[in-house]
Amino acid sequence: MEKVLEVAGLTKIYKNGRGVKDITFDVCTGDIFGFLGPNGAGKTTVMKGITGLNTLQKGHVKILGYNLDSQFENAMRNVGAIIETADVYEYMSAYENLKFIARFHQTIHEEDIDNILELVNLTSYKQEKASKFSLGMKQRLALARALLPNPKLIILDEPTNGLDIEGTVQMRNLIKELAAKRKMTFFISSHLVHEIELMCNKVAIIHEGRLVNNGVSIESIKESYQSLEDFYLNQVTEGGMV
Repeated sequence: MEKVLEVAGLTKIYKNGRGVKDITFDVCTGDIFGFLGPNGAGKTTVMKGITGLNTLQKGHVKILGYNLDSQFENAMRNVGAIIETADVYEYMSAYENLKFIARFHQTIHEEDIDNILELVNLTSYKQEKASKFSLGMKQRLALARALLPNPKLIILDEPTNGLDIEGTVQMRNLIKELAAKRKMTFFISSHLVHEIELMCNKVAIIHEGRLVNNGVSIESIKESYQSLEDFYLNQVTEGGMV
């Protein structure tokens, strides 16, 4: 399988001593790769490092073979990302939000906007201002913005955080459908072990700024453990850390 994302030795330590150290993993085409860890473990720091929002102290990142440092534009051309918050322009309608993004991509046409709105189930609300949207609708609109340029890698930071049960299921099913039918690759952070287990095919666990493992298939975990939760607790509790 082609490596879409390669992270090697990623290190970023802040003045307070917190941060991440020697983060190394690969994500391949079509993966829904879960990045699991508690709040404060370093998940967002890693995601910012992958997208160039943090300056790395050590290590390197490659996206589709392009080095993030020396070939930034080529590396990021195939990336869609939502990190920390699902930002949308609330004074614009759903359609206007996507039209604005389309201005920066000559290959995006009117029908592409309509197709993405349909994909995220917002067609009925295309002319409604985002300020009137629920949190779940804003999450779907933010995802639509990330998907519109048809990127090969989608980076999502806690995509189901704050969603109700119905919104969570819709988001999960949409991600799985895009990976299966469009061969899109997802890198998804979460502190919700159950969501990672239901959504992802691989998982890496981060704990106190370090990786416990650098990517294990959910299927192989279930061969030895009753659940991903059992595996997680075995890996991070005293005596189980590897």
